[in-house]
Amino acid sequence: MASNEIAVPNTTAAIEEAATNRYLAEALEELAILRGLAEKYIEDPDPRPLTPAERRLVRLTSAEALERAALFGDAAGVGGSLTNAEEMRDINHYLFAKLRVRDEAATLLRRVDDSIARKTLRGARLARTLYNIGRVYVKSDAGNALKPHVDELQRSLIRPRRRKAAALPGDSTGPVDPGAATKK
Repeated sequence: MASNEIAVPNTTAAIEEAATNRYLAEALEELAILRGLAEKYIEDPDPRPLTPAERRLVRLTSAEALERAALFGDAAGVGGSLTNAEEMRDINHYLFAKLRVRDEAATLLRRVDDSIARKTLRGARLARTLYNIGRVYVKSDAGNALKPHVDELQRSLIRPRRRKAAALPGDSTGPVDPGAATKK
């Protein structure tokens, strides 16, 4: 199987999910497109991950520094592969071109996250509206049978409050008197 093909498990649960989830086929097509794009960035079949020091070196070396190094190599006349100005310029051109692709991919990621959030927000609002309707309904005589459902919905919607951090012994949580250090 090629790496850009999507492997869908051939189980009854996966088949049932595909039949009931109308978004799954579209998502699988989008995944195939993204994996196809990702294959363009694979330089080695099994690339060694960059170390933290290498990532820091890349992050701290600007495009301006690459161009200045190329100019220095030309001006100094130092030959060899150490100061190949053409290679430095090629790296700089690659940097400028691919940074645009990265920025566009980050924008796409933000748009996908926003789309998911909007859909989830709609569902969250509907769930809370149904909870409010259910609270009123269970107070009537006909709603007694649905009280457990409303209670479960309430527990799933309301997150537990955050607990305050336990104060350390001798730690004052009250207001600090600025002159206390000088008074004796």
